[in-house]
Amino acid sequence: ARAGEAGRGFAVVADEVRKLAERSSAATREIGALIAQVQTRTGEAVKAMETGTQEASKGTALAEEAGAALLQIQSVVKAVTERVMGISAAAEQMSSSADDVSNSINDIAAVVEQSSAAAEEMSASAEEVSASIQTVTDTAAMQTASVEELVASAEELSSIAQTLEEAISQFRVSKSDAYADNGKPTLVLTRAA
Repeated sequence: ARAGEAGRGFAVVADEVRKLAERSSAATREIGALIAQVQTRTGEAVKAMETGTQEASKGTALAEEAGAALLQIQSVVKAVTERVMGISAAAEQMSSSADDVSNSINDIAAVVEQSSAAAEEMSASAEEVSASIQTVTDTAAMQTASVEELVASAEELSSIAQTLEEAISQFRVSKSDAYADNGKPTLVLTRAA
């Protein structure tokens, strides 16, 4: 009171300084809270990045497994193709053997007709008939071997087809949540559980 007007002015300045100090203190607390929030969010981002890295590693491993499986499928398909070609060749050989049998039968018929001309010619023709019969027998044996080879090839082809089916059943194709540039969902190849 003795200071008069100057004292009141000082009191006003002191009150403003006090209010400013309170606001500074509140702002400091808010800044501390914001820093703590940023630190928390940073920690969450780091964890998310670590999780993403792990998922990427898993995806890479799965892609490598899928690549190996596709190579295996390609190998099985190649083996199946070779077997089918072998069966086709065996079928052609059987067809050729059947033609040989037909020709031999025709030869036998011709020889039998000639053998009725005379007894001497019949004796000579009998030898020819015997040779023709031997040819028929040999041809029939070749055809039997071809049939056995065809049956073995068919059994092996069935085994290869079963192996291929087992290799394919290890994977499944599903739709991904991601979309391609054309707006359609992308497909994901995964190993079946």
